[in-house]
Amino acid sequence: MVRLALQLGYQVVPYEFEEETPQQPGDDQFALQRTREEGQAKNLKERILAKDPQAKILVHAGYSHISKK
Repeated sequence: MVRLALQLGYQVVPYEFEEETPQQPGDDQFALQRTREEGQAKNLKERILAKDPQAKILVHAGYSHISKK
């Protein structure tokens, strides 16, 4: 998928959130997921939209990140 995106002229930007503190057994998994997703959104904003507010963005996400429960 990345190779094809590059061939089509997309600019690939990493947006994964780097946690400051590692997960511990018993941590609230929903809170950790929310923190990760908020961090990823912040990275997209800072790394793409801050430089080009009109940028078009395609984000490949897994089902658990896009489902609504």
